[in-house]
Amino acid sequence: LFAAYGDGLLPVFRLALSDGSQFDAAIARIEEKAPEKLPTATVRGETYRYIDLDKMRVVIATFKNDAVITLVPGAYPEERLARTLGLTKPRKSLAKSKEFSALNKEYGFTDHFSGFIDVERIAAAFVGDTSGLNGELFAIAEYDASGLSEQCKAEFMSLAGIAPRVAMGYTTVNASYVESGMVIELRDDIAAGLATLPAAVPGLGPDLGGLFSFGMSLDPLALRSFYETRLDAMEAEPFECEALAELQASTVKGRAALAQPIPPVVYSFRGFLSNVTNIEGMDVATETPPSSIDATILFAVENAEALVAMAGMISPEIAALNLLPDGKAKLLDLPQLAEIANQAFAALSSNGLAVSLGEAADANAEAFLQADVAKEKPFMSMAFDAKRYYDFVGQAAMEGDDSEDGEKVPLALRAAIRDAMVSSGEMYERMAFNVHFTERGVELTTRKTLAAEAD
Repeated sequence: LFAAYGDGLLPVFRLALSDGSQFDAAIARIEEKAPEKLPTATVRGETYRYIDLDKMRVVIATFKNDAVITLVPGAYPEERLARTLGLTKPRKSLAKSKEFSALNKEYGFTDHFSGFIDVERIAAAFVGDTSGLNGELFAIAEYDASGLSEQCKAEFMSLAGIAPRVAMGYTTVNASYVESGMVIELRDDIAAGLATLPAAVPGLGPDLGGLFSFGMSLDPLALRSFYETRLDAMEAEPFECEALAELQASTVKGRAALAQPIPPVVYSFRGFLSNVTNIEGMDVATETPPSSIDATILFAVENAEALVAMAGMISPEIAALNLLPDGKAKLLDLPQLAEIANQAFAALSSNGLAVSLGEAADANAEAFLQADVAKEKPFMSMAFDAKRYYDFVGQAAMEGDDSEDGEKVPLALRAAIRDAMVSSGEMYERMAFNVHFTERGVELTTRKTLAAEAD
């Protein structure tokens, strides 16, 4: 069991341990290899370890079979620290309130995991009484809200109201897979505007089962309309707070950007979908490019035939293909593609162009054009083979020598990173993510398929 929550603005992580003494023993083993042990202090007769970071303090405490990790001001009064660590219980328990039960009912979250971030409550802490629960923290940051005008406070809170809450949790947990969701709740008018942006892209949404797939959809005209509506709203009710003057001035730049000419082909764009099923010969450490790739990519474009005709005016090779919007694959005899694929095909329809490389390229190109459009069109979609992905990342960690600052990364550390990645790959078979714009806001859904042998 674990809980992550805020004591005011301070983050607190609480973990249930099977054996608190083993947790302490693990920290002691780390301390033996470190230059010095962590200092200790007491609160309400309980001992805790800490690390001082300037004026803040990281606290690591073990109370029976609970571990508590938090960040507090270094000069925190004992009474406040006892509250943060849970030695002093709050008058009301959030776990027993109706807030979580209502959240789980609304979004279908299970009791395995659920949570939320109250953006409006956090914003209120910054514009309200800064001498209260978060007083010591604001004092260290030298922040004082008393200088804010009532107009600024109201406008800051209105900005927080655009995305008042973020909700997250598991929706399904079983022996085969784990599904989770995260929702960035949006104000009704913003959510309604964003919901118009996704476009029809065949095949976007479902897990295609390849090594890696990624795609997105977007209606540029809808995006333009949404942006114009936001500019209209800001001009109709301009921000008067001096701290938001730059934000308000951005409306002028926004109008200027909309006045710039845009090629019609841009407004014809609807999205793309790519699926890589195999890669051979690539070596990250030596920057060796792949020797062969099996992949398919679809470009969703209104009046795709006109786009290909335009490209044919620039490239004689494309013109020579004589692609027709009949959905039939045609061989791409291009030297550039021959270096990474034994065969390449392209297929054209009235609203899409598909190019496929490698094994069964002709069938794959045609299949991408003919795929169904999801009823709930995603804005973005991604899926990958988790085992192969983590193996790849692990091997790349082993082959890399230097860190970002140019220092040598010890072999033992690289081996540990590799082993951690490989272990993660042994837990999952596939991972898939979808982002939708709905009447509730931005919704991210995740599905992790568990490996058959995973415990």
